[in-house]
Amino acid sequence: IYTRGNARDYDGWEKQEGLAGWGYRDVLPYFKRAENNQRYANDFHGDQGPLGVSNPIAPLPICEAYFRAGQEMGIPFNP
Repeated sequence: IYTRGNARDYDGWEKQEGLAGWGYRDVLPYFKRAENNQRYANDFHGDQGPLGVSNPIAPLPICEAYFRAGQEMGIPFNP
């Protein structure tokens, strides 16, 4: 499972903790550079990096557990 943190988290760390260079706009190029995204290549996703990123063809049991855990924490499922 590949996921990134929320942009607001990075911006919050930069501002609240004084972590210059850790804002979302600062770290986004590193995410893009790492990704070999098979579905998207745009302002937010790269397609030339070493980390293969794709959507599963069939739902995986671990994904269902991940979604349930989020729902139990109050995060609504967003297909």
